[in-house]
Amino acid sequence: MAVSAYTAAIRLDPQDSTIYEARSYAYAKLGLDEEAGTASSYSPIARQWRRLVREAGFKDTKKDGGITFHSLRHTWATHALHAGVPIHVVKDRLGHQDIRTTLDIYGHVLTGGEESAAAVFEEIFSA
Repeated sequence: MAVSAYTAAIRLDPQDSTIYEARSYAYAKLGLDEEAGTASSYSPIARQWRRLVREAGFKDTKKDGGITFHSLRHTWATHALHAGVPIHVVKDRLGHQDIRTTLDIYGHVLTGGEESAAAVFEEIFSA
């Protein structure tokens, strides 16, 4: 099973167990930790990532405040929310079971809601 199968799996119905079996298989083949949604410390992907980060002159471990493979997950979620991807879509892509988890971690990214709500209110009632 290729990475494309994993990508397809996360886009489809979460109630379909076949999809989640495919996702689990893809995670295992890539050396990824399904619960954390990132590479396990010993996977070839994680080792390659650490090497690239060190070569770029950055720290590569969480305890050093470095750029970890898991940092990519946070970076994607933050940029997706800034770009206007709905929070429930980000939740699904990250594999969070409860939207409160996503909001607890990324809620600070969702700024400007008051201004856009006020603009909509103004537009509706100014006509």
